[in-house]
Amino acid sequence: MTATALERLRAATVGDEGIYALPKPEPLIDGVLDCDSLAVLYGPSGSGKSFVALDMVATVASGGVWQGVTVAACDVLYVTAEGAHGMGDRLASWVSQFKTAPDLSRLHFLTVAVNLFDDEWASALVELVSELRVRVVVIDTLARSMAGADENSSQDMGIIVNAADAIREATGACVLFVHHTGWTDTGHARGSSALRAALDTELECKGENGSVTLKNPKQRCRAEHAPWYLALEARGDSMVVVNAAESSRGGLRGKSREALVALLDAADPAGWTASQWLVTAGANAANFYRTRSDLVRRGLVENIGKPGRMSRYRVGDAGRAVLAADLV
Repeated sequence: MTATALERLRAATVGDEGIYALPKPEPLIDGVLDCDSLAVLYGPSGSGKSFVALDMVATVASGGVWQGVTVAACDVLYVTAEGAHGMGDRLASWVSQFKTAPDLSRLHFLTVAVNLFDDEWASALVELVSELRVRVVVIDTLARSMAGADENSSQDMGIIVNAADAIREATGACVLFVHHTGWTDTGHARGSSALRAALDTELECKGENGSVTLKNPKQRCRAEHAPWYLALEARGDSMVVVNAAESSRGGLRGKSREALVALLDAADPAGWTASQWLVTAGANAANFYRTRSDLVRRGLVENIGKPGRMSRYRVGDAGRAVLAADLV
């Protein structure tokens, strides 16, 4: 062991008073993302995860409010390893939500993929992040940023984690990977568990029919956050992320509300058939089936029946959130 290495170990050794004095994580979005951390936002293809990532970091760059949390403005680098040509429409749609356009001078986009598995490119990204003095680096997607690596190999994934750590150590930034789930196992980020072991924050995105549920399965330094129930709404040439309770998609009146409440009151884990639901809702058959289709399309009701068997329905998380918000 070299003297320099030994000196570093001695300097990093502290007692109880020293451990109490270590600085707390500096929040980017309090309770969600911290500076000097490694995070992943994952979900199936088409779940809305890139829209959520842009919504988060555009809010951070402009110093706005994300899901009720006010954030201080700081510089962001968004590496659009795929879909760069559509990012302009997404950003324009995001800006269109506001009466006065937010200041996005702190938001930077890198429009080419950076191969973190290649030391030269990984080192170049560290230099760029240092020059821009950013506090958040989004890598979208991880799969397009590790050419030549096997994402199922713990050794190869370790190299990717080391590249992210180099960014953190040089700049104190949060590195946020946008990543896919597998085709069959949609409950976990794809690839080696070495990635999850290294994470400070894990965010899981699931979306269907415009409804998006964002969960927080892991936080290293704090309690996991309660799920966020969101929705994708069309704006201009793209879509934006809104809170489900505030979404124009979420508003329910009359028979739609009555049908949803009737199904919620049933509270049958096995779900109800359409006939059982119709009788309890006390609705006209023709109107009921239109209402049922609309509630399922909007992601407020789930069909949990087995393939090839009779459909069975229950209120989904998004439907519960809409009713709980008492905005219907």
